[in-house]
Amino acid sequence: MGYDWKTESEKSATAVSEKLPAGTHEVTIVRILHGKKDGTRFAAKDGSPQIMLIFADEDGREVSLMVTLSDKAAWMLAKILKAVGANVEKMTERGITPDRFEDETFAEKNLVGRQLTIEVTYREYQGKQYANVTPVMEQPAGGFDPESDLKTAIANDDIPF
Repeated sequence: MGYDWKTESEKSATAVSEKLPAGTHEVTIVRILHGKKDGTRFAAKDGSPQIMLIFADEDGREVSLMVTLSDKAAWMLAKILKAVGANVEKMTERGITPDRFEDETFAEKNLVGRQLTIEVTYREYQGKQYANVTPVMEQPAGGFDPESDLKTAIANDDIPF
């Protein structure tokens, strides 16, 4: 039997990547997961949509973060967007809401490939280690504008930055 592409493609990030240790790290958002292996979308306990951001350092070590996409709970997404240099004022002016990132194309074009500094700590819960990820460094204000940059990116089939 040859290489099992299906099995390998379904492995989780932690099954193939070393875990990012606790500390401050320069990372890149390398991918976004929108749902589980069974095809169901990620959702918070209250039903709000979620996405999982996967961050990696230059050595390929990874850590993930679940982000809720509701107006009440999107504070972490707002911090991440500010840390990667998004023009959050323009986003507000244009009426971009957190649930816009539920659109896979929009989320990937505006987040994947972006760099930021994060602080990683770990806590134990019911015998398992869970990462706490916090953006710690903000990019200068007036950065990229997700809505207008997305239109250009889709037109050019390129990442919008």
